[in-house]
Amino acid sequence: GSIRITDIFVPVLKMAGESASLECRYKKTGGDKLYSIKWWRDSDQFYQYIPRNAPPKLPFNVSGINVN
Repeated sequence: GSIRITDIFVPVLKMAGESASLECRYKKTGGDKLYSIKWWRDSDQFYQYIPRNAPPKLPFNVSGINVN
């Protein structure tokens, strides 16, 4: 089995203060389980999703980014 990213949606340009939605779509085959999805801006990680963690969603404090 494998996990393959099928689509990543990221706005090309946003003005400061505007909202943006980021999306990562993936497809699993076989018995593999997703370990993590992590979002970065340059060298700063601002969000991670790890299904096995409690809670699975964890935002990080990065200047200029607010995760809802």
